Amino acid sequence: FLVRRRHLGVHLLATMLCCRCIRTVFDILGLIGELMSGRHLGKRTIMKCALNRRQVAIALAGGELVYFELDVTGQLNEYTERRELPADVLCMSLSEIPEGELRSRFLTVGLADKTVRIISLDPQDCLSPLSMQALPSEPESIIVLEMFGTETQSASTVHLNIGLQVHSFKIFINTYKA
Repeated sequence: FLVRRRHLGVHLLATMLCCRCIRTVFDILGLIGELMSGRHLGKRTIMKCALNRRQVAIALAGGELVYFELDVTGQLNEYTERRELPADVLCMSLSEIPEGELRSRFLTVGLADKTVRIISLDPQDCLSPLSMQALPSEPESIIVLEMFGTETQSASTVHLNIGLQVHSFKIFINTYKA
C-alpha cells in the first residue's frame, strides 16, 4: 500500500482478494499484492466507502453511490445503475453477510442534510431507498450490526448505531426470517 495516500477502507473480499479504496481509485489486490484491477471513476473523487467480504459501495463527490458485488466466480461486478443522493455522503456502512446468504440486504448512508438513508441491495430493487431518518445533527459514523436469536427464535435484531457531531443515536429494527 502507498503510505502517503489516505486509505478510506481496506477489506478482504472472499478469501483471496483485498480491496483498498483511496480518494481517486479503488483497487483489487491479489494475495501477493499484484494489481489485478484498478477502476478509475472519471475525475470524480471517492469520498467514502463501505466494504464486506462480497460487496463494495463507494460514494463519489456530489452524493453519487456506486455499488459492486463479487459473483460466484470471484469477479467484482459494478451494478448497472448508480444512485444520486440529495446531499454529500458523510459516512456509510455495510453489515456483514448473514450465514447462508450471498449478500448484505442493505446499505446505510449518513448524509450532510442530517439524515440517514437505508438503501436496498436486493437484486430486485438494488439501490432503491427503503427508509430515511432525520437526525438532530450531521452523522459522523454509522455501523450496522445484526444480532441473531437462538435456534428456537426465528427473529434477528438489526442495530443501527449512528455517531453524531453532538451525540449518538441508536435504532433497533426487528427482522424476521422467512
